[in-house]
Amino acid sequence: MVRTRRQPQSKLDATTTTTTTTVTAQENNDNVKYDEAYASHFQKDGMSYQEYIDAKRARNREMLMSSGLLDAVANAREMAILAKKKTTTTATTPRTKRRREDKSAAPRARRKSSRIAGIKAEDRYVVQERNGEFTVAGDASDVKEEEPVGFYAGRVNDGSDLSLVEAVKLSEAKWHTDDTPQQTESFLRGVVSSFPPDKDSGGSCSGGGGISADDIMNQIASLSITNPETDVAKVTPERIYSITSHPHTILACAGDKTGHIGFWNPSPTADGGTTTPHNVRAHSSCVNYLEWNRSGSHLFSASYDGTVRRFDARAETFEQVFGTYDDDAAFKGRLGYDCDDGGYMQYACLDKRSEEAFFASTSRGRVMHVDLRRPVVSCFEMSAKKINSVSQHPVDRHIIATAGLDETVKLFDLRLTKKALGQQVCARSVNSAFFSPSGTYLLATTMADTLTVVKDGHLKSGTMKPDRVIRHDNRTGRWLTTFMAQWHPLHDIFVIGSMARPRRIEIFDPVKGLLRGVSGEGLSSVCSRCCFWKNEERMVVLGGNSSGRVSIIRTMS
Repeated sequence: MVRTRRQPQSKLDATTTTTTTTVTAQENNDNVKYDEAYASHFQKDGMSYQEYIDAKRARNREMLMSSGLLDAVANAREMAILAKKKTTTTATTPRTKRRREDKSAAPRARRKSSRIAGIKAEDRYVVQERNGEFTVAGDASDVKEEEPVGFYAGRVNDGSDLSLVEAVKLSEAKWHTDDTPQQTESFLRGVVSSFPPDKDSGGSCSGGGGISADDIMNQIASLSITNPETDVAKVTPERIYSITSHPHTILACAGDKTGHIGFWNPSPTADGGTTTPHNVRAHSSCVNYLEWNRSGSHLFSASYDGTVRRFDARAETFEQVFGTYDDDAAFKGRLGYDCDDGGYMQYACLDKRSEEAFFASTSRGRVMHVDLRRPVVSCFEMSAKKINSVSQHPVDRHIIATAGLDETVKLFDLRLTKKALGQQVCARSVNSAFFSPSGTYLLATTMADTLTVVKDGHLKSGTMKPDRVIRHDNRTGRWLTTFMAQWHPLHDIFVIGSMARPRRIEIFDPVKGLLRGVSGEGLSSVCSRCCFWKNEERMVVLGGNSSGRVSIIRTMS
C-alpha cells in the first residue's frame, strides 16, 4: 500500500529546489517518492520549521507576561483557596463541638405508641359528627362538659318566629346596610299588596292548559335574553340550590347554600332598569326547596339544617312549621321530636291534598309526611341511601315517586309503604324524578347523562322501562349545582340547564324531544336550577347559577 502526502495548494517559492526521496512501504515494500517541498515551505529567514514554532511560542509567552493576565489568574486562585479554607473552618468547628456535646448528654427517650407503652386506651369514641359537632360515647368522666354553643344543629334561632327585619340582619354584613331592612319591607309590601287575599293563580293541571300546542311553540320560539343589565342579577351571596317564582308576578325567589333566600323583581322600572334584589337569611344551611302556595301568600322553604319555614308575605315573618330533633327530653312536645335520623333534610314538596301538609326526604333514605293540621309526623324508611327528590302524583295523590343514590326511581303507595309498587333501575344515581302536571309522564334526571321519561308509570308495577331516553350531559362537576329537570306548572314540557357552549337553557317535550336551546348575550354561565313561571299568556323561564345570579328568559313583547 502506498501512502502519499497531498501538496498544499499555495504557490511554492520559485527558487526552491525540489528533491525526492525513496521510502519503503511495510505492506508491499514498494518504492515511493516523497516531495520535501512541503517542509521547505515553512522555512523563513533561514529558520527551520521547529525553530519557527519555538520563536512563536516565546513571543506569545512574552505578550502574556507583559499583559499581566498570568499574575491576575494566580492571585484569583490564591484568594479562592483562602476563602474555601475560611468557610470550612467556621462551618465545621461548631458542628464538631455540638456533636461531642450530644455524645456526652443522656440519650433521648424513643417515642412509643400507647399500646407499646402499655397505657390503657381511653374508653371513648365518636358516635356522630354533624355540622362540626361531635357526639362522644363511652367513659367520659374525665372530660369537662362545655356549655352548648348556639342552637340545635347550628340553626339560626331556637325555632321561634323570625321577623323580616331579623332575617335581613342575619345575612352577611356586606349584603346589607342600616337602611336595608326598611327597603326590603317596602319592596315586599309593594309586591304583595297588589293581590287580593287568597287569590288563586288560576290555570289548569290537565297538562294541556287553556292554549293550543301551536301557541306554546310560538311562545317558545319568541323567548330571548339579550340584555345582561336587565335580565341578569346577583340575587344570593352563594351558589343557588333552589329557584321558583311568585304565581302572580315575575318575582324570582332563590335559595343558596348558606341559608339565604333572595327576592328579585325583574320587571322594568320607569327609568328602564330593574329593582334591586333583596336577600334574607332564614336558615343556617343550604336551602334546597322553595315553593309558593296557590294564593301566593306563603312561601315554604326547606333546608339541610332540618327545618321547614313558612314565610307569611303579609305578616312579614318566617315561621318554623317543622324541625327535626333528637330524643332529648328538652325537645319533647315539639313537632319533629325524635325525627332526626342523623342526616339532613334533602328535599321537600307540598302535599297536593292540602297546603297544610308536605313531604320531606332525608339523606338517610327516610321520607316524612308532616300534617300541620293535627299536627302529626309519619316517617317511612324507603331507601338505604339518600333520597334526592320526592314527587306526588297530581291525580292519584296517594302515589309518590322517590329518586336518589340507590340508582333507582321508586313508586310507593302511601297506604302501603312497606314495598315499592314499581321501580326504574338506572345506571347511576338519580338527581330527581318528577311527575308531569297531567300525571302522564315521570321524568328522571340521572348521572348516567340521560333524561328518562316513563309514560303512565303510576299504572305499572314491577320493573319499569323508560319509554324515551334523551342523551344529556349532566356532569356538572364539583363546583356547580346538579341538574334537576323541572316541568312547566301547566303544560307537559320541561326545562333544564346545559353544559353545552354557547351557554343555554334547553326546553324539551317528552315525546318530541328538544324544542329549543335558548341562548343570548345575557346567558354566559351554566344555570343549574331552572323553572317556569306559572302563567299561560306569557312564557318566562328563570335560571339560577352557582355564583348566585338569576337569569330571566322572556317572550319578546
